[in-house]
Amino acid sequence: MSRYFWMYYLLGLCSFTSQATLIPPPGFESLLEGQTEQIEVLLPGHSLGLFPVVVKPDTVQFMSPLMVLESSGLAALPAAERQKALAALSRPLLRNSNLVCGVSEAKDSSECGYVATDKEDVAVIFDENNGQLSLFLNRDWLPDEERRDKRWLTPTPEGVSAFIHRQTLYLSDDLHSRNMTLNGSGALGLGDGRYLGGNWAAIWNQSEHYNNSQTWFDNLFVRQDLGNQYYLQAGRMDQRNLSSATGGDFGFSLLPLSRFDGLRTGTTQAYVNHEVDQNATPVMVQVTRNARIDIYRGSELLGSQFLTPGMHTLDTHSLPPGSYPLALRIYEDGILRRTESQPFSKGGNSFSAQTQWFIQGGQEDTGDKASHYDGETVMAAGFRTGLRKNISLTEGISLAHEAWYSETRLNSQHAVLDGTLDLSAGILHGTDSTSGNTEQVTYNDGFSASLWRNHTESDACSGRHPQSVHASMTCQTSMNASLSVPVGNWYALLGYSTSRTEGRPVYRGYDDNSDKENVFWRQAYIPASHRESAQASATYNLNMAGMNINTHGGVWRTRNDGVNDDGLFMSVSVSYASQPPTMTGSNGYTSAGTDIHSSRNQKTQTSWNVNHVRSWQQDLYRELSVGFSGYNDDSWCGSLGGRMSGRMGELSATISNSHQRNAGSASSLTAGYSSSLALSRNGLFWGGGQDGEPASGMAVNVESEGDEGSSGKVVSVRGSSQPFSLGFGQQSLLLMEGYNATEVTIEDAGVSS
Repeated sequence: MSRYFWMYYLLGLCSFTSQATLIPPPGFESLLEGQTEQIEVLLPGHSLGLFPVVVKPDTVQFMSPLMVLESSGLAALPAAERQKALAALSRPLLRNSNLVCGVSEAKDSSECGYVATDKEDVAVIFDENNGQLSLFLNRDWLPDEERRDKRWLTPTPEGVSAFIHRQTLYLSDDLHSRNMTLNGSGALGLGDGRYLGGNWAAIWNQSEHYNNSQTWFDNLFVRQDLGNQYYLQAGRMDQRNLSSATGGDFGFSLLPLSRFDGLRTGTTQAYVNHEVDQNATPVMVQVTRNARIDIYRGSELLGSQFLTPGMHTLDTHSLPPGSYPLALRIYEDGILRRTESQPFSKGGNSFSAQTQWFIQGGQEDTGDKASHYDGETVMAAGFRTGLRKNISLTEGISLAHEAWYSETRLNSQHAVLDGTLDLSAGILHGTDSTSGNTEQVTYNDGFSASLWRNHTESDACSGRHPQSVHASMTCQTSMNASLSVPVGNWYALLGYSTSRTEGRPVYRGYDDNSDKENVFWRQAYIPASHRESAQASATYNLNMAGMNINTHGGVWRTRNDGVNDDGLFMSVSVSYASQPPTMTGSNGYTSAGTDIHSSRNQKTQTSWNVNHVRSWQQDLYRELSVGFSGYNDDSWCGSLGGRMSGRMGELSATISNSHQRNAGSASSLTAGYSSSLALSRNGLFWGGGQDGEPASGMAVNVESEGDEGSSGKVVSVRGSSQPFSLGFGQQSLLLMEGYNATEVTIEDAGVSS
């Protein structure tokens, strides 16, 4: 197509004297009529193919606009929009050849490679030298993949039902006692949207005069998901799922909700696709090359995102709530190409307009068969809904210990100046005269300020109804306030807290014969107390020659039940990390510090510590640590520890020896091991441990090559745990949190023999 370039240039020279009509030189009249050529049409991010295009000196026109429309993915538009798009693709379009980046960059232009479609629905850039036509469409027409994602996630089709379990073992042994703790959580798939889940713990303690062992289940239930918005559970349950995606975002802080055996049903957020935030205005941007998008609110940088060529909806999860304009600075090849301004609005909670609810009932499980409350009927229900985009209302009621309780909560989140203001308040009322309220205010804008207050009371404080108040309820007023301000390398903090508890009698029932009709009562008394503390401190960080130096100091004052005390404190720590790692993958970290704490009522306390950690990152993570510490001049302690983490789990152990001037020396040993397993029709798989409650996992199996002499690692796996490598005939399990989309990367390790 370059053969026509000199013709167009000559035509331009010959026609500059005519303003109304282009008069080509003799023999070139056909150029005004245009030449039909096969041009590659590019939609940012991919090629649509070759299409016939009429090329004229100033314009281009598609010969088959319907084919272009269908190839662009616009055929699914509503009929009216589709006709509008077809008409726009049928018109002659300005060539905009001056915006080809190879041409404009030579002229120091930063607007190359892009044409906005705010005024025109369709625009192009014709690259004559390469025979390519970049097509820019109205952003509302484009089939954006992120926005086309369904609101609800669906399970992976390749998934199979399995038993998945995470287990952890802790051991400790010292001069006076031995302890062992086992805990685990798991799920057994029972079919489509149905599983048996739970978590358990077992402890064993032995000392000179006491032996004890216990085993219990905190949760053990069968769950059936009813579509992607509702669920039904039966079994033993506590309230933890009511503050998670599986059960909702209720977060009651005052309402009595105890562990029970029974039924629970309600709405679930487990299948919500969090990549689609329907409570925020979609922010779309189109780029023609790999680009970095800097997102600004005024002069405040809110974040940066890296995009490949194409049309994208920006991830707005980290953007603060509120309504404000966004300035998008678009960098391609490190050069600021353009700045776009788009309006933005976001509520404080995703899908806050969606109403959530739950209903539950059964018999209370206190874990103590002698308790008077064990086996009593308990019920609860609640709902949460969005009043406005930034305000949500939560209401809950419960029946416990023959009394009804209700809690009402309001949560709000707003953009104020350049920060985020969070407000929450809750009120509790009970038929046994129990009442309470809680308030919290936080603001973050470079500095951070917070205020929290909580108050509960009942007739039990005066002794009128000591048996009716819920066991977890106290007659107490607490308040915390803090303000932290960064100033250069300094960080200043002011803090204040107070807590006042009213004295009250309590009665606890016990029954040696488990006869609920004959319960014996014993009385105890919770004494009144009043505690108050205040602190002002400052922290200074300095990095010098690869060392990080941290100093922290301040003043404090306390009042505990009428006893006043005040003093000073100061600490200094120095740390150094080897950077970059050595050729063997080894890293070193060394730290040392000292702390001085003075008090008007006690002598000055001084402590010090020195620690060194050496780690190796190649495939199997290994760590060796050694530490020494001392307190005043009468006690010392030394420790030696190690840790390994890989595809078979995580193992750790520490040996320590402490010495006190008046008590002699004592040694201790602690150890732990965590791992996971999955059993399915595909076999048994073992993997590393992970916190949380697993409900899914991914098994990676490398088939045997068949050559007995083959060795080495052939694939590298990166996912939800420590990266690891596998060789021929090896397998491992990657544990994953249930109801979450997880990305796992499996690639050639590049090392095999």
